[in-house]
Amino acid sequence: MHSSLVITWDGLPLGLAAIKFRNRDRFHGANALKRSINPARVPIEKKESIRWLETVGGYLARAHDPPPGNTVIWRGITRLTDIELGIMIGVLLVGN
Repeated sequence: MHSSLVITWDGLPLGLAAIKFRNRDRFHGANALKRSINPARVPIEKKESIRWLETVGGYLARAHDPPPGNTVIWRGITRLTDIELGIMIGVLLVGN
């Protein structure tokens, strides 16, 4: 489960903004699977990092949704960059 907590500037929690449930198709026996499959040959659509970018980019993965396109992945990369810059600025201002 991946969730986003919304808080005020004073630290008062307002609630959860988004919750996303993901499951791994083949989690059991993953070590044996690593020995039999070359990770470089796994299609990009099946990699977990792309699924994370889809989620950050706003893809909902509903039952009848088409697969995400380049725009969704680009939005995810852009949002992830904004999050990283925000953390870097926060570290510079607060010093933690």
